[in-house]
Amino acid sequence: MLPHLETGFDTMCELNPQVAKDLKVIASSPLLVVSFYIFRKNYQSPNREKLIKAIMNLPGTVAGRQLMTLFQFDDLGVRDAGCLAGALSILETADRAAQASHGGKG
Repeated sequence: MLPHLETGFDTMCELNPQVAKDLKVIASSPLLVVSFYIFRKNYQSPNREKLIKAIMNLPGTVAGRQLMTLFQFDDLGVRDAGCLAGALSILETADRAAQASHGGKG
C-alpha cells in the first residue's frame, strides 16, 4: 500500500491559500511500501487467488474507495520483492545508526 504523499500539503494549501503562495515543495520522499502481505513462493490455494482478486478489485467499488480514503493509500497490486528495497534501506540505515550510537554493540 502506498500512502497519499501530497494530501496533507495539498489540503493545507486549499484551506489556507497563503500557504500555497509562501511555500513550495523543494524535496519529497520516494514512494514507500508501508504494508504488505506475503505468500510463500510455492503456496497454492484457491484462497490466494480470491484474496488477490479482491485486492485488485478494491478501487472499483465504492466500499473499496472508501477504505482507500480512510486508510490513505492509493495503490494496491501484486509486486515482486524489489518493491521493498526502499523500506529495507531505511531499516538498514536505522540499524547502522543504532549500532553506532551503542558503540557497535547491538
